[in-house]
Amino acid sequence: MICDICQKNINDDEILEGQINIKYKDKDGIEKEKEKEGKLCISCLEGLSKYMGIPITIVCEYEE
Repeated sequence: MICDICQKNINDDEILEGQINIKYKDKDGIEKEKEKEGKLCISCLEGLSKYMGIPITIVCEYEE
């Protein structure tokens, strides 16, 4: 699968696909949420966390 951010071909077990909801706290401690449909690899997600300077929690929900 291709990551929407880095455009690299990533193994299926190292990528999140579908509706991606990222919940985080900003620097003032206010909880925020971002939603996006797409594919995001773990490496880019780690980079996003470092760029924002805050930890990001991931909750995966699988639908059958």
